[in-house]
Amino acid sequence: MDKANSTQYVKPKNVIFMIGDGMGLNDITICNKFSDFKFDFGLVLDQLKNKGFAVTKSADSAVTDSAASATALATGTKTAN
Repeated sequence: MDKANSTQYVKPKNVIFMIGDGMGLNDITICNKFSDFKFDFGLVLDQLKNKGFAVTKSADSAVTDSAASATALATGTKTAN
């Protein structure tokens, strides 16, 4: 039984939060295809136990730029581009 289904939960000591700026599922897919063609191993990203994806928008636009998204992630408050 994995930890997600277990009744006992151990609080993590550290959390590493990695953000791929401008990286979407299409970018990951093409990197996987290149990796399969060029090497005999996949992406390290695919070996991570936990992953998350988010779709965001800034306070003034349907498209978020890097600065507005970083501000929202760091502070929890949306900002304009």
